[in-house]
Amino acid sequence: MISWARPATGSTWQEVPEAIRAVDANPPALVVLDVGLPPDNAGGWTVLAHLRSTAALRSVPVLILTGQDQIHAEEALARGASEFLGNPSRPTSSRRRWRGSSKRIMG
Repeated sequence: MISWARPATGSTWQEVPEAIRAVDANPPALVVLDVGLPPDNAGGWTVLAHLRSTAALRSVPVLILTGQDQIHAEEALARGASEFLGNPSRPTSSRRRWRGSSKRIMG
């Protein structure tokens, strides 16, 4: 799943091509991205690469939220994600990290 926030709204996409078209048409303020998207359970990496290689989208913060193995945290950050949160995680830990991440990402 790909979600992003624009002032007072949000959008969710399940398919990589639609997500890329949507972010190109309306650059978001923040992207929450699951790297395990179809078609090959790695489509989220495609979206992240697109965001980081497109000048108008390069500065958009990207929060990776995924149920995939924690080993992806280093890879996500190396590929340009702003923050990584594994799922499932403990609710209090997630809330604390989300608040901290939101402050860092959104300023």
